[in-house]
Amino acid sequence: LHHDIFEANVYVLSPQGKIIELPNGATPIDFAYRIHTEVGHRMVGAIVNNIMVPIDTKLKTGDLVEIKTNKNSPGPNEGWLKIVQTAGARNKIRQFLIKKESESRKSMIDEGLHLLKDEIKRRGLEEKDYLDHEIYKTYFGELGVSNYEDMLFNLGRKQLSAYSILDKLTKKKSGFFDNLTKIIAKNNDVNERQKISSQSGIVVNGLTGLRVQISKCCNPIPGDDIVGFVSQGQGIKIHRVDCPNVQPENIRKRLIDVYWDYPSIQAKRYEVDLEIYGMDRNNLLADVVTVLSQQKMNLLNIHADSEDSQVKIMTKVNVENAEHLKVAIANLLKISGVHDVRRVIH
Repeated sequence: LHHDIFEANVYVLSPQGKIIELPNGATPIDFAYRIHTEVGHRMVGAIVNNIMVPIDTKLKTGDLVEIKTNKNSPGPNEGWLKIVQTAGARNKIRQFLIKKESESRKSMIDEGLHLLKDEIKRRGLEEKDYLDHEIYKTYFGELGVSNYEDMLFNLGRKQLSAYSILDKLTKKKSGFFDNLTKIIAKNNDVNERQKISSQSGIVVNGLTGLRVQISKCCNPIPGDDIVGFVSQGQGIKIHRVDCPNVQPENIRKRLIDVYWDYPSIQAKRYEVDLEIYGMDRNNLLADVVTVLSQQKMNLLNIHADSEDSQVKIMTKVNVENAEHLKVAIANLLKISGVHDVRRVIH
């Protein structure tokens, strides 16, 4: 009986001397949720026998366990489900993730609707007509969504742009291209515009003799919706359509249509800045570098800062296209302790 009890369970102590019974193989996360749900949700680290340890450390009988919490903690992530041993902790984590996903989705849908309304207003369109769910149905497949709500959600997450969606609906150029009509007409006949492909893999319709450059502020990559800004003395600067630097009205009047020349960019690589947020732990930076290497990304720069058990990793990488980046971000989010990865716009 003695053997069975101590093989099946571990008995650890709280800082107050309370004995907590946990199944063999339990971790500090199980301990935190056994103390209180909010302790688990706000957990950012653990101290066992006065030593800071990773949150997936296996506890032993007699360990003195202290949980470090932070009210600004993002809370548990999917990776915790693979670590915990107790059903109670697992259920509480699942409930938190479901609630968080629901709240996040609603917030993103509201943001998407706001962006769509702003673009409708900017174009001088009738709001009631362009908020009608039915007119978007034809484009769901092309946009990679299954319904109107998903479309707004992806708008809010910046995976789609209201500019591009309304362009598909209106089937015509917006008024702010009018200032460039004369320039285009001088270079090419309106009905016989020549495609000019730059070394950067961008196609510009109707403009010759101008240098084409990828903008450093938003670093667009193949797969992003892009627009060209005609600058004075610096040629055409290519931006993502959602880049804040091309939103002011005086800037939008100097934008032109540009496209990715996919056949010419098969071997090209493009720079992207990423910010990776997570809980500070041993070997986190090494794990990030390993994942980027596995995704066949060239690592150009990496730097990490930590504060209150939280870490922010800034890195610059070379990627092939938006799909390549999407897969890499998904794999980074699988790293234990990582809870957010963001693409940076300077």
